[in-house]
Amino acid sequence: MREKLSLVAPYIAAVGLVLILGALGVRQTNTGPDWLPLAIGAAGLVLLLAYPLGRADEMRTAFGSRQARFGGNALVLLVSVIGILVVINILGTQRFVKLDTTTNQRFAISGQSKTILDDLRDQGQQIKVTAVMAAGSPVLADLRRLMDNYVAYGNAVSFASIDAGAEPARGLALQQAIQQPLTNNEVVVQMGDRHEVVYAFDEKSITGAIIQVTRPREKVVAFTSGHKEYSPTGSDQRAYSGIAQSLERDGYKVVTVQLATSDTLSADVIVIAGAQEPFNSTELERLAGFSADGGGVLVLADPQDKVDLSPLLSRYGVSLRNDLVLDPERALQSPAVPVISKEGFQFHEITSDMSNPEPLLTVFPGARSIVLPSTAPSGTTTSALLKTSDAAWGETDLAALEVEGAQPTKDEVDAAGPLDLAVAAEPAAGADGAAAPGPGRIVVIGSASLVADAILQQIQASGNIVLVLNSINWLAQDEELMGIRATEPDDRPLRAPQSPILIFLVTTLLLPAIVAAIGFYVWWQRR
Repeated sequence: MREKLSLVAPYIAAVGLVLILGALGVRQTNTGPDWLPLAIGAAGLVLLLAYPLGRADEMRTAFGSRQARFGGNALVLLVSVIGILVVINILGTQRFVKLDTTTNQRFAISGQSKTILDDLRDQGQQIKVTAVMAAGSPVLADLRRLMDNYVAYGNAVSFASIDAGAEPARGLALQQAIQQPLTNNEVVVQMGDRHEVVYAFDEKSITGAIIQVTRPREKVVAFTSGHKEYSPTGSDQRAYSGIAQSLERDGYKVVTVQLATSDTLSADVIVIAGAQEPFNSTELERLAGFSADGGGVLVLADPQDKVDLSPLLSRYGVSLRNDLVLDPERALQSPAVPVISKEGFQFHEITSDMSNPEPLLTVFPGARSIVLPSTAPSGTTTSALLKTSDAAWGETDLAALEVEGAQPTKDEVDAAGPLDLAVAAEPAAGADGAAAPGPGRIVVIGSASLVADAILQQIQASGNIVLVLNSINWLAQDEELMGIRATEPDDRPLRAPQSPILIFLVTTLLLPAIVAAIGFYVWWQRR
């Protein structure tokens, strides 16, 4: 009987192997009941054991040989390595750390966003973010990568997506919840019964929406009108629509205000953007009163603007020179278009993210210089934000510049560089570190055209936008928004050498020579 089993054992084992393979096939095709592949596989395993049972002597002899022992040791080592990898993989799915090694940290969220998420976690608040867009959209894939960082940091944010076209019931339910129509191309940020819908999908927009739904009230940025200012709703050469849209993405309500007819100013920040006609005494009193009550004011003034804002600026000791800044050392196309170098960014909250790691392109298409007091008035602190190079000067003979072929030179009456192009002032800190009672914050920039739509379309100066946005964030005391901006893709493709001679030398001489040298070394060692 044993001899007969020894003869047929290989055939029985072969049938068992076929049954095992068949069980795997049934499992992959999902045909028949769930128990069927398990039963077939078990039967095949039993038949497969016929070989070692029927030819036990051969198996004992084979495994007792020296080669078998070495093979067994190798098998044990292989199984151990595989087991360790499986354990590491299981642990890695449970506890892991993401590292963004790109130079511009494209796939990481900023420290400001992390601070906001820390506050949400400490307060026990939960934010729900829902992307409403097509399931196969490449934008959704990028957004998922971004939102993974929010979800993984502190567990204060949850993320989901809805394809309103493929899932109309879910899309309709969300529309009814927020009482707002959806276009299948937006992100809805919710906390409790409050929500915000954004149509840009970068970190600044998402974090801005989170801040908006967690604010106790909506903050307002008011642009003055009636004095030929740049307009946030305009469409001509003096339009500020781009900066207005950026402010709205930050969660601000952007309005215009007529100071002459507004007895009370309820805005958080007032922007005076390139006013060309003077303010009357009533308007200046209302501006001064708004500032005295702690309101933030942003003044952007172009060269040759005749508006006198000294009643507002004098309490901070700040004044605007009637000149045109020329910088032959750091300029774009013309000395009258100074560019701020890395050294030109001064230490302040507004500029802290504008020069690190590399300076953002910040261009002043015509600027006037600003005078800072040697000693700030009592109760205030003044700081320079941006400076020109040492070679710059403030040209006061503006009429001479209009002559064709004029070659301006620095005169004794012209202010010498480095010149201040943007300054900030605020109440001085008290002994406890808190701001002392006094006027609100103010920022003065010596150019209003630097964020005009027409200028930004020509020079693509991202630093100009960040400067104004950061200034308004600081004036509104929304420092957590500063430093959050979209990162551009860091495209660094590998390029083949363009020299035909270099390609020939490497492929036909260098590589074969290396292979030959290695071969010669091996031959010499075995000789």
